[in-house]
Amino acid sequence: MAKPTTRRAISVKGTTYRRLKELAERAERGDVELGASSISGLVEILATSLCDEHGVPRYEMPLPRTSEQEAQRRRTEAKERARAQAESDLVSQHFTF
Repeated sequence: MAKPTTRRAISVKGTTYRRLKELAERAERGDVELGASSISGLVEILATSLCDEHGVPRYEMPLPRTSEQEAQRRRTEAKERARAQAESDLVSQHFTF
C-alpha cells in the first residue's frame, strides 16, 4: 500500500521526464495530437486515463488539508517571515553608519 503523503507533487525518473519532454515538444510542434503540449498536461491525461481504466472515481476538488497540515503550513510561514525579518535587520545594520 502506498505511503500517505501531504504534498501534491510527483517525481519521475530522469529518463521518463526526458521522454515526456520529447513527447510534449512533438505535440507542441503538431507532430502528434494528444490534447496537451506540456509535461504536466500529458501526465494529467495519462493519469486520468489510467484511473478511469481501473474504476478510480473522479473528484472535483483535491483532498482538503488536515488541521495538522494547516498548522504545519502556518509554522513554516512564520519561520520564513522571521528569517526574512532577521535578514532585513542584518542588512539594515550593515548599512548603519
